Amino acid sequence: MFAVPDPTYGQRVGTAVVLAPYEVPERLAVVPSLPHTAKRASDRGAVAGLYGH
Repeated sequence: MFAVPDPTYGQRVGTAVVLAPYEVPERLAVVPSLPHTAKRASDRGAVAGLYGH
């Protein structure tokens, strides 16, 4: 994460991600939060249901 200049807020958050060529996603979703299981782990099934195919 790094700072990106912004005329309104002064700075905003930027992120850089490095992926292998075979790992390039078809979709990118910028979301406010992710669903979690009862044990507070990310619920991958729920994420796929919300943002996947």
